[in-house]
Amino acid sequence: FAFHWYAKRFYQKQLLLPSNKLLTQIEEFVSSKPNNKPNYFKIWFLKTMSMGNRTPSTETVALASAESPHVPGLQVTERAEPREGSDKKVSDNRVPLKGDEEENTTSKTPIVIGTIRMGFGHHRIAYAACSWALAAAAESASDDTKDAYFHDLLHIDSPEAD
Repeated sequence: FAFHWYAKRFYQKQLLLPSNKLLTQIEEFVSSKPNNKPNYFKIWFLKTMSMGNRTPSTETVALASAESPHVPGLQVTERAEPREGSDKKVSDNRVPLKGDEEENTTSKTPIVIGTIRMGFGHHRIAYAACSWALAAAAESASDDTKDAYFHDLLHIDSPEAD
């Protein structure tokens, strides 16, 4: 009974946070029947196992890209400006990426390979995919070569990546 009470209080507190979209997604995932009362224990367990005591950030991170030191022609995404209080540096040759609010001046659709580094193997596989994409674009008969971006979520300096 005490744990059910604790999990229910946790759920109610989390609903008050501005970042409660994650909680709603977890609730939808664990609900077995529509319009059923939430399973507070499952919600507490999944939230705690995935995020610990952290609260999801609502900050939007502006991105930039810089030439990869490992794969010629590959752009690696990073934070556009250094994060306050962080000792991680940003590249001197970075180019800010345009967001939705700015007009896209190119008709080329870039190739974006995204990964969350869960071990060195995942990182190597993603880099191999980037290398293949660049080679395939270079061998095509088309003059429309695409930009390739390597987007590693743990490379973007943020509290979540710490």
